[in-house]
Amino acid sequence: MPHLQPSAVAALAALLTGAAGGCLENIPRPAATTASITVEPDSAAIMEGDTLTLKATARNASHLVLPDAHLGWASSDLSVVSVDPSGLIHGVRPGIATVVATADGVSGRAVVTVSARVAGLRITPAELTLVPGGSFTFVADAVGSDGSVLGRRAPAWSSSDTAVVRAGAGGLATGVREGTAWLLARDGALTDSVPVRVTTVRFTSLSAGPYQNTCAAGPQGAFCWGYEGNAGNLGTGAFVNELAAPVAVSGGSRFAVVGAGDAYSCGLTADGAASCWGNGAFGRLGDGTGEPTRATPRPVAGSLTFRSLTTGRRHACGLSPTGQAWCWGGNATGALGIPTTTGQSSSPVAAITEQRFTVLAAGNLHTCGLAADGTAWCWGRGIQLGDSVGLTRATPAPVAGGHVFIALSVGYNHSCGVDADSLTWCWGSNLAGELGRAGDTVETAPAQVLAAPGFARVTAGYFATCGLTADGTAWCWGWNNAGQLGTGDTVGGPTPRPVAGGLRFTALSIGYAHGCGLATDGLLYCWGAALHGMLGDGTVTGERLTPWPVLGQAAPVPSSRPAPVAAPRRSAVPPRAGGRRP
Repeated sequence: MPHLQPSAVAALAALLTGAAGGCLENIPRPAATTASITVEPDSAAIMEGDTLTLKATARNASHLVLPDAHLGWASSDLSVVSVDPSGLIHGVRPGIATVVATADGVSGRAVVTVSARVAGLRITPAELTLVPGGSFTFVADAVGSDGSVLGRRAPAWSSSDTAVVRAGAGGLATGVREGTAWLLARDGALTDSVPVRVTTVRFTSLSAGPYQNTCAAGPQGAFCWGYEGNAGNLGTGAFVNELAAPVAVSGGSRFAVVGAGDAYSCGLTADGAASCWGNGAFGRLGDGTGEPTRATPRPVAGSLTFRSLTTGRRHACGLSPTGQAWCWGGNATGALGIPTTTGQSSSPVAAITEQRFTVLAAGNLHTCGLAADGTAWCWGRGIQLGDSVGLTRATPAPVAGGHVFIALSVGYNHSCGVDADSLTWCWGSNLAGELGRAGDTVETAPAQVLAAPGFARVTAGYFATCGLTADGTAWCWGWNNAGQLGTGDTVGGPTPRPVAGGLRFTALSIGYAHGCGLATDGLLYCWGAALHGMLGDGTVTGERLTPWPVLGQAAPVPSSRPAPVAAPRRSAVPPRAGGRRP
C-alpha cells in the first residue's frame, strides 16, 4: 500500500465526510403531521373496578408510525370509564363509554363496556302467598352493585320452617300449613331470602277466564291460577308458565273483586280503584303506557272510581258510581263506545251515550250494559249486539225486542239476559248451541232459550252458557267436549241440563273450557279441562266432569280425591278462534 502524506490523508477524510453528509441529508424523514390514529383494542369489556391499558398508534399520510406524536386521552363519560395520560382506563360503574386518543386534531377511539361486578343474589318474586298444598317455583339471579340482573343462578334452597313451607330443588316451594316461613337461596357466599306466607282462603267472587285461567277474591285478597305462558296475567310478580293451585296476586290483598281477561287480569278495591296486569296488547291494561307485559298490578290511569269492573278479550270497562261506562283497550270494532272504529286507547274513555247503566259486561269484541229501566244496550261487533241489524256500531244502541231484563251477561261471541218473568234470551253466535237453539246459526235479535227453567241470573262463556235458578241450581248448555258444562259427561248441545253433584250455587262463571261456581257450602268449585291447572285443584291434565273444590279453602274438602278423567284422544279443549294468542 502506498504511503500517503498527512496532507493527503486530511484531504481524503474531508472528502469522505462530505460524501457521507450528503447521503444522510438525502434520506427522507417522516412528516410530523398526524393523519390517522388507531386504538387497540378498538372495543373492550371490563368489570367495574378493573383496569386496562389501551395502545394508540399515530401515523402520517404515508402510513408511517409517528413514535413521538403527543397523544391526549379523554373519555365520553367519566362516570363510566376514566382514563389517564398513558391510556390506562378504569371501569367506574356499569355502562358504555367511548375512549378517544387525539393528536394534531386527529382522533382514534375505542368503545369500552363496563359490566357490573356480582354483588348479591336476588330471589323473584320478593314475597308470595300460597295455599296449603299449593306450589310455586322461585328463581334466583345474580345482581350487580347497581341492581342490574347479571344472570340466572342455581343456588341451594332451604326453608326456615319446613312445617309451613317445604323447599325443593330448583326453587320449588310448597305450602304445608298456615303460617309464614323464609325461603333461603345460597350460592357460595351469595344469599337472599324472601317471606312466603301460607293461608287458607275463602272466596266471595270469581272469574273463569277465556285464557285457560281463573281468578277469585275474598277476605284474604285476590288469587289466580291456571295458564300464563309468561304473559304475567296471574300477577304473582314473576313470569311463569302455569300454576295448578291458587297463588296470591302481588299486592292483591287490597282487591275485593278480580276479573280474568284474555291473557290479562284486572282487580277492583273496595273503594273502587282499578288496577290491571298481564299482556298489555291493545292498551287493555289501561295505565296509559302501552307496556307489553307486566307481572304486577298497576293502577288504571285517570284516578277514576268504579263500582264494578269487567274484562273482555281486547278491552276492559269500569262502571262509575253514576252509571257512566268507561272502557279502555282495543277498539277496532267500536267496543269502547266512542265514535270511531280504529285504534285503541291505553287510558279509559267514556262511552258516548246519555244512557246510564247498572250492569256492564265486556266480551270478545263487544260490550253491553243494562240500564236502570231494564233495557239492554250493546256496542261493538255487530253479530253480538242483538239490535236485529247485525252491523258493527261504535256507540251504544238498544237491544231489539223491548225486553226488560233483570240480569245480563256477555260471552265470547254471544250475549244473554234474563227477563222479569225468569225467561232467558240469547243472541249472537251459536256455534255449539250456546244460544239454547239447534243449528249453527247467528241470531241478531234475542231468541228465547225454550227448554230452560226459570233463571234468576245467567252467565255466558266461550262457547257455553249457564243459568242459575232462584234456589241456586245450575243448568248449562253449549260446548261440552271437556266437561265444561259440569253435567258428568262430555255431551253438549242446546238443551240446558243441570250441573251434577247436587250443589247449590250463589255465583257462576264460565271460561274457555271450564266452569266454576261459588257454592252455598262456602267453597269454590271448578269443572271441565284441567289443562294448565285452570281448575285450581293441583292437577294440570285430564278433565273433571263434575264440580270439584279448589285447593286451599277454609271449608273442609274431601280427604280422598279421585284422579281426573283421562283426556280423550280428541283435543280436550275447543280450538280458539283466531289462534291461542290474543
